[in-house]
Amino acid sequence: SGSPDSGHYGGSPAHLAQLAEDLSLYLLLAGLRIFYGGTITHGGTSPGDALNYATRLFDLVYTYAPLAKELEAERFHPIVNMVPWPIHLGFGPDQYDLYGREAELVPMPRPAALTLSDAQLQPQPSGFVPPASAEQRFAWTLALTEMRREQCKHTCARVVLGGKIAGSKSRYPGVLEEALESLRAEHPTFLLGTFGGAARLAIDALEGRTRPELTTGWFQANDKHWDDLVRLYGEHGIELSSPEELATELAEKGAAGPAAALRNGLSDAENRELFACSDPGRSVALILRGLRAQA
Repeated sequence: SGSPDSGHYGGSPAHLAQLAEDLSLYLLLAGLRIFYGGTITHGGTSPGDALNYATRLFDLVYTYAPLAKELEAERFHPIVNMVPWPIHLGFGPDQYDLYGREAELVPMPRPAALTLSDAQLQPQPSGFVPPASAEQRFAWTLALTEMRREQCKHTCARVVLGGKIAGSKSRYPGVLEEALESLRAEHPTFLLGTFGGAARLAIDALEGRTRPELTTGWFQANDKHWDDLVRLYGEHGIELSSPEELATELAEKGAAGPAAALRNGLSDAENRELFACSDPGRSVALILRGLRAQA
């Protein structure tokens, strides 16, 4: 998703979107398949988050598939859009019509750990549950975490770029949680922090830099459901690290250098180059180098 502080790094939401598209195009032309967890019903109401990356990726496949054939690319796969419960339950014909040649929909089931009743979740007739109450938001956090863990099982690596910091429906900022789940699973991870956002937050935490966004006070001030989520996780016996514990965990993972933490086939110097790289061609070259080193 979009980055709220891209301007601080000399860019804009449009620059970030273009970098994401260029990266995706080069990776697709290299024969790789892209899994994406964003949603075509994305509202884009947060600062720096006005662009719908899912539909832009679908359009990219449609536009460049003829070029891929002309270049004799071995494969040019559709985007795999892994959509968490309950978001896909709110899709109608207009949304489903967007899937087909350019994108494949993988709807995630209701999380097994979610034991709240319908009386507590108050689903709509379609089954969709809006993230309005604390209980509903708790359900969303479980679903989003499960989707991110499932992505690790079906992919060879994760590329992390941008991401809003406040306003996420996840337990932590969504793109930060994606990086976290990959690191915990020892899943190869590539971090690009050139335009800030949650990706830069993950980089700073790994490098041991203090960020106010990884404190309980910041979460309480920016997430109206935080204290209720802590309570609900505790009541259901599900571990939820505090922001301070999360910062410590990431710093400890990065203490031996980014290569040891990210396990992506790149050296410390190459990872740090990727952290600051705004050239999509060079970024993809580094990503492909890392993937080949693991083959």
